[in-house]
Amino acid sequence: MAVLIANIDSCDLLFAPTYRGTIPVGMVAAELTDHRMNPEFIFFPWASARNKLESIVNYVNEFRRGFLIMQASPEEEWRFYTHLAKYGILHRVGKVPDYYSLDEPMMLFVSKR
Repeated sequence: MAVLIANIDSCDLLFAPTYRGTIPVGMVAAELTDHRMNPEFIFFPWASARNKLESIVNYVNEFRRGFLIMQASPEEEWRFYTHLAKYGILHRVGKVPDYYSLDEPMMLFVSKR
């Protein structure tokens, strides 16, 4: 699924440790509104599942005390974000039928303080 990212207020690189040292594994573009943050995670082709997991956990941990992080995920990513919720940094709010006006349901996850 290709997502057009507009209204970007913050853009960061995500890093993860590997046997070759710390490498960039992805980017996050976030829209900031008052105390809310809506991030969009984009990973490079060489990022492993563990790299993705570690970098998102670190990113959410860093910003969840200052912002309410709202992550809407498409159906193919629900298992991944449900697994992230087991780390105690996110909780699932519920299914939103037309979140981005793409005619596909999205599951909404929100950070815990």
